[in-house]
Amino acid sequence: MISKNFFKSSFIYSFVGALPYASGIILIPFFIKFLSHEDYGANEIYLILMYIVQILSSFGLDTYIGINYFEHKDNKSRLGEFVGTVFIALIVLGAFILAIGSSGGNSIFHLLFGKKDHMMFFPYGFITLFTAIFNGFFKTYTSLLINQQRPERFLWLNILNFIFTVVLSIVLLYTFPKTLYGPILGRLFPAFFVCSLSIFLLIKEFGFKARAYFLKNMVSFCIPVVVYLLFTWVVSYIDRFIIKDLLNLSYVGIYALAVKIAMLIDILQIGLANTMHPKIYTIWKDNNLKESTLEVNRYYNGFTAVTLLVIPVFMIAVPLVGPIFIKD
Repeated sequence: MISKNFFKSSFIYSFVGALPYASGIILIPFFIKFLSHEDYGANEIYLILMYIVQILSSFGLDTYIGINYFEHKDNKSRLGEFVGTVFIALIVLGAFILAIGSSGGNSIFHLLFGKKDHMMFFPYGFITLFTAIFNGFFKTYTSLLINQQRPERFLWLNILNFIFTVVLSIVLLYTFPKTLYGPILGRLFPAFFVCSLSIFLLIKEFGFKARAYFLKNMVSFCIPVVVYLLFTWVVSYIDRFIIKDLLNLSYVGIYALAVKIAMLIDILQIGLANTMHPKIYTIWKDNNLKESTLEVNRYYNGFTAVTLLVIPVFMIAVPLVGPIFIKD
């Protein structure tokens, strides 16, 4: 039987999963008011560049730490070494990405966008590098929290990130209108804050020690994950670059708004998946199973039922409700 705690955790993870989406929707009127059409589209390009840098700098370790946590959770000392190794690897990868960006970022931008384009590596692209690295660190820590089944800490960390992002972005938009400092710095400072808080909580709980014998398994696990994520990024975001080249940055912003609305179903599914996967992994690990069971099937059946219910409701509701809130 699926417990009440499952539904409570599912609500938390679904709610928290919707926060980046919600912040983007809340900030749309402010972006429209304080940014030009070109800057609005450029902000979307910087955002998706942040995602690919986050994939490279985190190297799939957010997935790795979540799944392999269950192999070490019963040995506190080994778990501390495992977690420390993952996060020290993140620091090394982040420093490597920053070194590449500092030396070659300007040339990469000229190659991608041309010297006369609206896109600039300094300062906006360079700031975006830091934001991506901080977010990768934070995402890896929250992945650990999900698999530790600690929804309350997961909730409050993400709410702090959400509030800080929205409030700071609005303040910066008023302070620096008609520039990208509002959205760009509005992502940087919250990312730095939650990353620093994550490091503090990690050190407090696990210490900060690494062991080289984790690296072989880490690399063999993460390389296919990174390849998969890069292909997913291409499928999800390459259309923005095509729109920019064939039309202009203004149309990139219009298209991005439509996609954000459509992703509401994805956010619900991510919340449900984040809730049920730790429980399924625990069932398999504790019972030494390599096949499905009736209890595991109940989680997947519930996931399918909710998805099939939400899709028709969403498709009817959005065309009716959307125009009430989106005028321009």
